[in-house]
Amino acid sequence: MFFKKKIKFDKLNSGQAALSTIILIGGIIALITITLVIIISSYATSAYSYQNSQRALAVANAGADDALLRLVRNKDFENTSGYIVYSDSDSATVKVVQDIANKKAIILSVANILGYNKKVRAIVSINNDGEVRLIKREQIE
Repeated sequence: MFFKKKIKFDKLNSGQAALSTIILIGGIIALITITLVIIISSYATSAYSYQNSQRALAVANAGADDALLRLVRNKDFENTSGYIVYSDSDSATVKVVQDIANKKAIILSVANILGYNKKVRAIVSINNDGEVRLIKREQIE
């Protein structure tokens, strides 16, 4: 006579339940990790974008300041083709256009830093004595 051995399925089912639980917990941990990586990388990207944008604005302002200084030194200064002002490793292109009839000059300074363009426009009045007064200075699109 052959004896049949009874197999208890409770022990086999408990192993499957433990494996399913481990896979579920691992998936949740992986999802949380991926979410955190995405949030941190987007924060870092936005911080660098803001920094580069502000750097471009500072360089454009430096170009406008240079043009103002040139006008103070020489009230007839004009450069319609544009000249380059360097600030560390960055640069701005500056144009100065004289409006002799209205005794004004318009300064346009453009800086491009890693794809971020910033423009600053300044309007100055120049009287007969060579006095230069800033009328308006603005960032334009």
